[in-house]
Amino acid sequence: MNKAKELLKELQDLDMDIQSRIDEINELEAGLLSSPKWSDVKVKGGQTRKVDDVYTQLVVMKEAIEQDTKEVINRKLELGRMI
Repeated sequence: MNKAKELLKELQDLDMDIQSRIDEINELEAGLLSSPKWSDVKVKGGQTRKVDDVYTQLVVMKEAIEQDTKEVINRKLELGRMI
């Protein structure tokens, strides 16, 4: 019985984790769409960075989040089969 409670708790936690990852992807995509169209971006006192570098970094982050999300979903399916 205790093991079942642990599995159900993990399933609930996975639901929250999946939703937070989806929200994070949505925020990244919104940031990509609303980013400035200048050739360079410089923060006061910071280094100049090409906008392409920022886009590349955001795309890499999005892909990593999507991969993590797939792993979490697979774990959730696995737990569902165990119950």
